[in-house]
Amino acid sequence: MQRDQKPLHTTGSPIPRLPSPAAIPAPRDRPLCRFASLLVLIAVLGAVGAPTALAAAVDEDPRGDHQVRVFEPRHIDVDQLQPTLTLLRLEHRVQPDLGSVVVSAPPERIAAFEKVLAELDRPARPRESLQITVALVEASDAGDPAAKGPGRESRASGALKVLEPALAPLRQRFGYRHFAVAETVLLSVSNHERGAAEGGYESGERSLTYGLALRARLKAPDDPASSAPRRVRIDDLELHLQDYGVPREQRRLRAALQSSFDALSGVPLVVGKVSPVGSEGDLLVLLLAQLGD
Repeated sequence: MQRDQKPLHTTGSPIPRLPSPAAIPAPRDRPLCRFASLLVLIAVLGAVGAPTALAAAVDEDPRGDHQVRVFEPRHIDVDQLQPTLTLLRLEHRVQPDLGSVVVSAPPERIAAFEKVLAELDRPARPRESLQITVALVEASDAGDPAAKGPGRESRASGALKVLEPALAPLRQRFGYRHFAVAETVLLSVSNHERGAAEGGYESGERSLTYGLALRARLKAPDDPASSAPRRVRIDDLELHLQDYGVPREQRRLRAALQSSFDALSGVPLVVGKVSPVGSEGDLLVLLLAQLGD
């Protein structure tokens, strides 16, 4: 007796017909399989620690709109490239142990990343140091200002010899008869950084406090082979003089100076002249910039 066979599915959609084996493409003809195989190959090469072999695995994605590239920066840490890769919407895998990054993206994004990487992957700029000396020199056409305070002559003598090349032209131009160094301020700053100092000194019968700030930058030489003094750019020099020894709210601003200029290393330069309130003479501000050790 023959039994009737019941269908395997009694509800739902009919079972779709599968294509014949001949209609299924071989694995080597499927683009996704090739791309997946390529990523596996890159992963294997990266795991065995062969950067040169990893670079050789670069290939174009068969879809025609993507490339896979391996970059090995020389100076920048690959972990620092994460924000840039994300910003450019690049599929990537960072490999810190190999110092490389694998990138998958259309050619135009690959080219954009190459340009950015060329700017980022540069040797670190050496942090050259600068010694900046600022001298506050009292100038007068009357009595000798150096005699108005105890020890002023001994303090002034050595500094005046160094500053004399800058002071000499002022003797005739302004008729100054006497110079005295009231205070010298030494700032040791790194290239491109800002330095500041504050202090006080005696000027005749007055006690003054000062605040000094500036930013120094060593400029590139016009001729690297030249032995001429290097140029130093001083930006935003600010000097304030106020009364000292009285409550802050009663202090009086005696003088202020703001300036930006270029100086030559090792050559003293007069950068400003102010006439403090209540002073019998002028206060010259001289600057001497020298390369640090």
